[in-house]
Amino acid sequence: MTDKTIPTPDVTLILVLPSDHEIRIDLLRIVEARIPELDRNTEYTLKAMAGQAFWRTVPRYDRIQGGITFAYLVKTGQLPLEFATCPHAVPKKYRPI
Repeated sequence: MTDKTIPTPDVTLILVLPSDHEIRIDLLRIVEARIPELDRNTEYTLKAMAGQAFWRTVPRYDRIQGGITFAYLVKTGQLPLEFATCPHAVPKKYRPI
């Protein structure tokens, strides 16, 4: 018997909340890891927090759904952020609490 490596397909994990909001886990993890480094006096978009290089790799649908879900997580107090501008503005801007 020979050892063979089974190739791992590219897989994107999606977190689906009970509210039916969904966000890519890699996007959420990247942003959560950067929150402690954010300046309290600066406004950030989700794109800025995720980083330009990573953001370009995320398909448009996932960016939109991620943005909607991220705003929901901030609104419900599940992330240590607050809206820096009107919650209805687009793009949404956040700052750390």
